[in-house]
Amino acid sequence: MGIEINFYIGPVIKVKTIESKSSMGFLSCLNKCNNNGKELNSLFCPLCGNKNEIYEVQEQFYLRPTTNSLFYEQKLDDLFYDVPFDNKEYAIFIPNFYLPENIRSLYNSDKYETFMFDIPKNTDTILNSFVELEETKSFIKFLTEQAPSFTFEIDYLALKYNN
Repeated sequence: MGIEINFYIGPVIKVKTIESKSSMGFLSCLNKCNNNGKELNSLFCPLCGNKNEIYEVQEQFYLRPTTNSLFYEQKLDDLFYDVPFDNKEYAIFIPNFYLPENIRSLYNSDKYETFMFDIPKNTDTILNSFVELEETKSFIKFLTEQAPSFTFEIDYLALKYNN
C-alpha cells in the first residue's frame, strides 16, 4: 500500500471560495444540564424541568467549484483538474492538457528518483501565454458565465498534492 504524491509547477487558475453560513434551530434545554444542546421533543426538559427553548446552531462552510460538479456537463473537466487539498480560501485548477514547451517547467531526474524543476524567471510571460491558450480561454469563459459569483486569478505556483 502506498501513497501517490504529485508535483506540479506552472500556471494555475485560483478560484476564490465563497464563505457561507447555515443555521438550524431545534428545541433544547438552555439550562446547564446534560440535555443542553440536545434536540428534545417536549416543552420541558425531562432532567431539570426547565422550559425548552429554540437552540440555534450555526455552521460555516466554503462554496467552491469543482470539475466534477460545475464543468462535467460542458465536458470542460478534461481541460482542468481541481487539485484535492484543503484550502479554505481558494480552489486551485491545474491544466489537464499538454502545455506547450514555452509554458511548462522542465523536469530533471536521475536514477535515484531525485528531481529538480527548473523554475523560469519569466513567469509573467508564461502566464500571458497561458491565458492565450484556447483551453484556458474556454475554461475562463465558462467559469465567468456559469459561476459569476466566483472570482479568479491566474498565478504561477509550485504544488505538492495527493490523489
